Amino acid sequence: MRVGGPDSARRIQDQLKHLDLSSARGAPREKMLITHFLRDAGLFDQAVKLAYDTARANRNDPEVALLYFGLLVSDQAGRMIPAVTKVGVDTWVTLESDTKERLDVLIEAGPDRPADNLYSPTHPFIVPALGLGVGESFTQPTAFGAPEQWRVVQVKHKYLQMFHEMHKFNVRFPDAKGFYSVGLQGDDITPILDQVKRLGEHTRRVADLYIEKHLPLAIVSGLNGRDPIGLAEYVRQVGHDITACLGHLPERTAAERLASHPPTGGGGARSLYGLGCRSIGAS
Repeated sequence: MRVGGPDSARRIQDQLKHLDLSSARGAPREKMLITHFLRDAGLFDQAVKLAYDTARANRNDPEVALLYFGLLVSDQAGRMIPAVTKVGVDTWVTLESDTKERLDVLIEAGPDRPADNLYSPTHPFIVPALGLGVGESFTQPTAFGAPEQWRVVQVKHKYLQMFHEMHKFNVRFPDAKGFYSVGLQGDDITPILDQVKRLGEHTRRVADLYIEKHLPLAIVSGLNGRDPIGLAEYVRQVGHDITACLGHLPERTAAERLASHPPTGGGGARSLYGLGCRSIGAS
């Protein structure tokens, strides 16, 4: 990516094809970032499988949840989430009994874990439901009393169910940033536009502390709860350069001397930019 060029996408794809995802180690965030590269390289099955496994193993990590959401909010979502209409392996199913009792189950190959709502396709409760679609019913015998009637209320792929959990993101992670929900009255989207405008104005006010006041990028990003790279990307998006220093010893020595004995006349801040600093215009 850093090298760029017309063949960079092909070279990235070649590297990904040689990556053994089953043995790859890394932090959950790193694994989720790899899934975005896999998606962009057209390796859709590998991308969504790794993303789902990582998100499922780290359900209490808001960053992982956001990256999973970001993976599937794309034009390629239809190529990553299989369309299902029948109860089967890798589906999330909602069932309702004739007494209005509801049960959400995840069907996967492997051991049964009923306490986690995880059932195998060989579980006695699941076997009669296999192959049924929404609205269809099956009979479940009971150890005591008459058999129960259960109806299939909803069927969707487990990847889609994980995606739908984002609807509760603000409840699960009230202090996290990156995903917000806004209530609407009918078709009026004015509340959304107003909120987007307020967020945009706030981000620009924070960025101006760097653009106009020349505060260090790390300090400005910390005040806004953002990471420096994200703020730097925003500064470039609005058409301004990033000013950086070379960082060698003579430069630091001169900067320390200037900070200890600032020149009179209010030119100190501008003088700092003459000490080996340069504007970086590349995004």
